[in-house]
Amino acid sequence: MKVALSLLFISIFNMSYACDICGCAINGNSISGMMPMFNKNLIGLRLTYQAFNHPKTILNQSGEKEVLRDVYLSDDVWLRYYLHPKVQAFVNLPIRQNIRELLDETQRISGVGDISMQINYSLFNNSDSNTHKTVLMWWLGGGIKLPNGKYQQRNAEKTMYPIGFQVGTGAYAYLINNQISVRRNKIGLNWQTNLILNTTNELDYQLGNMYQTGFQAFYWHTISPKFKLLPQIGLQYIHFEKDKSYKIIKLHSGGERINTTLGIDAYINRLMFSAQIQQTVFETRSESMPITQPTYQLNMAYFF
Repeated sequence: MKVALSLLFISIFNMSYACDICGCAINGNSISGMMPMFNKNLIGLRLTYQAFNHPKTILNQSGEKEVLRDVYLSDDVWLRYYLHPKVQAFVNLPIRQNIRELLDETQRISGVGDISMQINYSLFNNSDSNTHKTVLMWWLGGGIKLPNGKYQQRNAEKTMYPIGFQVGTGAYAYLINNQISVRRNKIGLNWQTNLILNTTNELDYQLGNMYQTGFQAFYWHTISPKFKLLPQIGLQYIHFEKDKSYKIIKLHSGGERINTTLGIDAYINRLMFSAQIQQTVFETRSESMPITQPTYQLNMAYFF
């Protein structure tokens, strides 16, 4: 059976560099596991756990209390739908729960995050031909993230949480992506590049734009006609530009990060299950910015 890869969906979830003074960027991107190209629509659920440990500095305070750790839980409901054999539409509905651990208190906020929508177009795809030993796919797309999520939630003392801890951004963002996937026999390589361009919200705060590129190598293993496994390993680079408040650059924001990813997908009839761990191996940040911990992700999807 000829199997190719579809576009890796941009999952927008809180990758917070949260501190009460700087606010900092919360937009991020994850490579979420590879989907087989059966020209099928699908609906999925993605569960993400992400944590950041705060260094002990005067900037990492919530009022007079020391902030120790931020935890971000995300349940993303997403849909892939074919408008045409060469055109894919994606919609992502995120549901967030953010947890802030202080020295003697735990704070929580939750709600629906910013919804994103995207259209991808197939520039090249020879996966439906039996004459090619090498399968190549090239997708190009773009979309928009809507400012529907709450972004002015406050603690018990009525102090507004920083933008990095909110479930929404309050601003539109424009999404651009490019992906090339190549496979020969059972071994393949996927290269993806994403760009997120953020606008300014009504508080005159603009999150820094984000650029991400990454590679994933994968191996397609058939257990039976109805049961297939897809282990994968990858490397990801992310660059965050600095935020702006009233057009003034926020010094304690921005940075770079290199992540390694390890995961496996299982396909059983019309169902897909996957698990992935992402580990940061290098990052540049100011001394007050929280330290990234491993990110864990589970995916479930149904083809229809």
